[in-house]
Amino acid sequence: LHHAVVLYVVVALAICRQSGSSTDDSILKTMQNDISANEEKTSNSICCATLLRPQSSYVNVTAQNVPGVSHLQTQKLYIYPQPPSFSKYGDPLQSLAVRSIPSSACNLPQQIGTGPYRIPRWYYNPARMRCELFYWSGCCGNANNFQTFHNCQQSCEVDPCTLERDQGIGPAQLQRYAFNKYTKMCEPFIYFGSAGNRNNFHSLQDCQQQCPESPNPCPHAPITPATPCASGSAVSGSCGTDQYCHTGQSPSTTVCCNRPGSVDRCSQPVVAGIGNANLQRWYFNSYSQQCQQFIYNGLRGNENNFLTQQECQNACVVNPCSRGIPYQNQGVNLQCTALNQGICPSGYYCHIGVDSRTSVCCQMLGNDPCTQALEQGQGSYSLQRWYWNAASQQCISFAYRGLKGTQNNFLTQQDCERTCHAFQNPCSLGNPQLTQDGRPLACSAAQNTCSSTYWCHFGAVSQTTVCCPGRVEGEAICRQPMTMGSGGANLQRWYFNWNTRQCVPFIYGGLFGNQNNFRTLQQCQQTCPSYVNVCPTGSPLLESNGRPRPCTFGVDNCGAGYWCHLGLVSDEYQCCVGQPTNPAACQGMPYSVGVLGSQAPAATRWYYDQQTMSCRTFQYNGLKGNQNNFLTQEDCESTCHVFINPCIEAITLPPQQCSANVDTCPSGTFCLIGMSAETSICCPSQGNPCLLPRALGTGSGFLQRWYFSSQTGSCQPFTYTGLKGNENNFLTRERCEETCGPNPCPEGRPFLGADGRPQSCNSSGQSSSCPRTYWCHTGANELNTVCCPGAVNNPCNLPLVTGEGTANLERFYFDSSAGACRPFIYNGIKGNQNNFLTLLACQMVCQPLQNPCIGQPATTAAGQVLFCSSTNKDTCPVNFWCHIGANPETTVCCPGATNPCSVPLSPGTGNAGLQRWYYNADDRECQPFQYNGMRGNQNNFESQAECARTCPEQLCLLSIDRGACGGRQTRYAFDRQTSQCVPFEYTGCGGNLNNFQTLADCMATCGALGFRR
Repeated sequence: LHHAVVLYVVVALAICRQSGSSTDDSILKTMQNDISANEEKTSNSICCATLLRPQSSYVNVTAQNVPGVSHLQTQKLYIYPQPPSFSKYGDPLQSLAVRSIPSSACNLPQQIGTGPYRIPRWYYNPARMRCELFYWSGCCGNANNFQTFHNCQQSCEVDPCTLERDQGIGPAQLQRYAFNKYTKMCEPFIYFGSAGNRNNFHSLQDCQQQCPESPNPCPHAPITPATPCASGSAVSGSCGTDQYCHTGQSPSTTVCCNRPGSVDRCSQPVVAGIGNANLQRWYFNSYSQQCQQFIYNGLRGNENNFLTQQECQNACVVNPCSRGIPYQNQGVNLQCTALNQGICPSGYYCHIGVDSRTSVCCQMLGNDPCTQALEQGQGSYSLQRWYWNAASQQCISFAYRGLKGTQNNFLTQQDCERTCHAFQNPCSLGNPQLTQDGRPLACSAAQNTCSSTYWCHFGAVSQTTVCCPGRVEGEAICRQPMTMGSGGANLQRWYFNWNTRQCVPFIYGGLFGNQNNFRTLQQCQQTCPSYVNVCPTGSPLLESNGRPRPCTFGVDNCGAGYWCHLGLVSDEYQCCVGQPTNPAACQGMPYSVGVLGSQAPAATRWYYDQQTMSCRTFQYNGLKGNQNNFLTQEDCESTCHVFINPCIEAITLPPQQCSANVDTCPSGTFCLIGMSAETSICCPSQGNPCLLPRALGTGSGFLQRWYFSSQTGSCQPFTYTGLKGNENNFLTRERCEETCGPNPCPEGRPFLGADGRPQSCNSSGQSSSCPRTYWCHTGANELNTVCCPGAVNNPCNLPLVTGEGTANLERFYFDSSAGACRPFIYNGIKGNQNNFLTLLACQMVCQPLQNPCIGQPATTAAGQVLFCSSTNKDTCPVNFWCHIGANPETTVCCPGATNPCSVPLSPGTGNAGLQRWYYNADDRECQPFQYNGMRGNQNNFESQAECARTCPEQLCLLSIDRGACGGRQTRYAFDRQTSQCVPFEYTGCGGNLNNFQTLADCMATCGALGFRR
């Protein structure tokens, strides 16, 4: 290998020198360095020529025409173009491994070389930026030389915008432009003249045309992917919580940028940014505390960058005022102090903040600061201030946060009290009612301006004649104690003495009184009469002496338009205005417990409940009740109609009436017929009425009724008292028997279904609808066809029972002594299981069947033998065939269904002597035979026509048919192509007659046709 490398280098060098080729110095130098790594003693440079393939042209090279080499033998040197750099060298007659092409090779010019050949190659044209075809001479080209178009494309046609900047090598200093894929911008750089890559443009325009710029407008790392935001919005809805909206020159530079930590945007320095935009913007000068203009270059600015002066001021200028902006003098906020508050012009007041910046003239919020509400303001400060509390009429301290307060904000308590005068509160239970401006609400005898929870306190002066809280109504005023109050006034007043029921004069001090305080005797007497008004509305009916007229329940003392209030003491039996007790109490008026205040304790009374139509008790307090108030239950029931529920269970009121002729009761109920229409209503059902016990009831009537006795199974008479009966209660015996009927079972009761009624069953007696220990009794009708208890395993051993009743039913029973089924007449009920509808049914159960099959016949799901007929052979299941016997009992489905034409003759057993036909496979024709009646096979036909129809002569020529089911059985069929019997998978149903169970059957049937076996 060492000598081969030396030979290759020397020979290649000699050819290059003889041909006079001028090789790129840099490439030769690269090749020389590559070779010297493997052969230190080799100092000769070689050109870019490489070995051709063995089938290409070659030149003779000898030791004499290779300078410096005398020991080489004459060899054939094959010229073959390869890339200029090699990773290893081997036998000159073998192909050489190649290094990857550097990207700088794509920028080399086309070079056809100096050889005598025309070899199609591809080179990259950087001007057109594509790979193009050229013909290489075979020697001394450059690295921009590719064997295939694909290799050229793969090496050179790469988007230059994705390449890193490469300054190349060499002594040159050339101004070029490269696209920075990270900043998405074209940037200048110095190119050294050679090598490099295609991300190298002569001008900025060339770079921008090839690589469209999309620069990062953010001052820090961009957010990827870029998130557009709303121009002019400091925080767009699409930007995150730690981001802000950078507003650039275009939508592409108006994106969300990351905030630099928690730095306030207004304290950030002004940043003009980079770029070639010329945008007029505003920033906040934290030193002058003003918004100033500047020119923004479009990129890499910070958040202290506003589109308008107003936007800047809204974000950064501190406005301590709660309304509008501070008063300005020549664009500067007019500052004020506690000592020169008068400097603020009309309509403004001096807002004292934490410093001079927030101590400015703000717009007034009202003329009276004392009526303004407390406002702690905004900000992070805690300044002790004072405000006027209009409710308590005093100055109270609070912590002010420094901004956005109101005029009700004073530096000291003295300032507060000097501005807002103190008020003497005359109310004993709290502060007076206030007006909208926070002043106590004045009132008078002529105009009561107080709200529903306040009363008018009449003091010595107008300032103490105000609305006080804690208002009471009516009698509660008269029960209040006399209160002289306090103060220096000496006012003549009147109060009502509840014990003596008289108005008494007293001297009032002017403050802290109550409502039992009247300015005149007439006002006291008008408000607090000398009698107790027990009526819920209005006043009682008075006699000529001014006293209430007394009354008694049940006696019309009051007259029209009044009713008698029944108090707890005699003085409280008064005539009140309103509808009489009846009908008022009986038509749904709710009871009223009244109010306390009577001279006696609360008492138990009765009221009429219209929903339950009954009288109930309640506790009455003594006063202000209504008409639905009775002393006793008898009084209540004699006044209002009381309903007596005839049902055993509770019902929903009002009751639904019904009758024996018209049953209008809904589902789940029944019509209980009582002594009258009032007690004949729909009652809740309690299940099967025939199973309910007899219910005599609880009334006083004597009604002849019928009930069904489950013990005797018959309808019996009884006497019903008229109330609290159940559904086992019938007006007539016929209705009783129609509903419950006689019991058809010989013992016990029929099985009851989910509806509580006897469950019917199949009239054949073979149905599985009856439970395991029950049997199906088939009567004259559906009512008597029920499941009876006491089923036995062998009904054939039971004796004959003709039963009871008037029916005349033809039935069959098994006579065990004679061993045969015999007919009898059944009376309809009380029979046993040895009772069959037909002779066949009797024979099926009691006379053992002679099995006509070889094997067990098919059975039903109930375990009964499955019968068929000559006209309905398809009733047999898969793998069974219909055996036609001498009678219906031997015409059953037998197992082992196969091709009937392939099985031999089988006369069977028995003595029936039936004329039949079979298919003779040897003679290939249908022939008669005598069938003994049982244990034959399928090659058994009732007529010659049926035989000929089933076994045609062309049977063996039928195609092989696998059938149409999902089973898998191995069968045999005659293959007419191979003239052989072959196995196949039969699916279990369908197919044709070319289907045999065994190979022998197939060969026996189809072998006589003369085909090869």
